[in-house]
Amino acid sequence: KVNRGIINTLSNKPDHFFAYNNGLTVTAKEITLDEKDGIPVITSAKNLQIVNGGQTTASVLYARDREKADLSRVSIQMKLNVTDLEASSELVKNISRYSNSQNVIREADFFSTHAFHIYMEKASQRIETPRGLDTGVRTKWFYERARGQYKDRQAYMTPKKRDLFLAEYPRSQLIDKTNLAKYWMSAERKPYLVSRGAQKCFLAFADKIEEKWSKNEAQFNDVSFKEFISKAILFKSTDKAIANSDWYKENRGYKAEIVTYTV
Repeated sequence: KVNRGIINTLSNKPDHFFAYNNGLTVTAKEITLDEKDGIPVITSAKNLQIVNGGQTTASVLYARDREKADLSRVSIQMKLNVTDLEASSELVKNISRYSNSQNVIREADFFSTHAFHIYMEKASQRIETPRGLDTGVRTKWFYERARGQYKDRQAYMTPKKRDLFLAEYPRSQLIDKTNLAKYWMSAERKPYLVSRGAQKCFLAFADKIEEKWSKNEAQFNDVSFKEFISKAILFKSTDKAIANSDWYKENRGYKAEIVTYTV
């Protein structure tokens, strides 16, 4: 999928490749610099190694040789680390390790700016729950449109403000968008999609929500927000009941699948 995207950009939008692609991370033992029109130019390099960007390199070659793409307008950024490889083998190993292990941007993150998620976020900041039977307190559900928002909100709070925040938004009432997809798809009787994993479930959810939103965005209101929350309560309660069941404790496993099919 990634390779297809790279090749498509190289073939159809070569001017955009620099903006879309993460580029290469490269190490070399030594480089030679010259000057051309007042600009420093690398004329040679010893022990040049691509430590991150093999996919990009292979796709560029494929686009040129198999797709006959014109690469004359393609620019690729390169981070070049010049180091003595023999003396700094640990450094080179770590450059490769860390540049290849940064957090992956999940498919779900690309849908987080859709108007639906902004609606959910705003509704969660406004709509209170009924009073708790045990506490008599009204709380709110926190909808995490982007990863880490719940923690970020608390980052610079004083202990007193954090306690107030947690009283208003208990951690048990935190929902992120991938979990919402799981709750909704289960209630819609599509446990087979939930069982395929969080990202695939979310993509199917995103397609359904986009379709509904395009037809009539007015259907997403306070009532629909409460319906989404009710699905969350149903799923989370089922999950807790199964986790605490003796039959499950005797033979643990496949809880995610059991919960969604039970719902």
